[in-house]
Amino acid sequence: MQRYWEHPEYSLDDPLRSYHPHTQSVMMDRTTFETFQNYAVSGARNKSQNLNLLSKEENDLFQYLKALEKNRLEQEKIPQMYVDRCLKNRIES
Repeated sequence: MQRYWEHPEYSLDDPLRSYHPHTQSVMMDRTTFETFQNYAVSGARNKSQNLNLLSKEENDLFQYLKALEKNRLEQEKIPQMYVDRCLKNRIES
């Protein structure tokens, strides 16, 4: 399944954590968004005000993205080296 990195994705992570609280996001952080912001496109607006099961960092970014016109990051354009490094860091943490 192709997933786009965007603020509506957080609305998928929130209920997932109600069943699997150990779920962790990967590359759904402000550093990734700002690093690859040139791959951002306009996306649908999420009307949720707050998603209670997000971490503070995730919720802060969710709120930030709601204010942006280009709030959807096309993950398939992120270089594989970056993806590999993020996954390796997540596994080792």
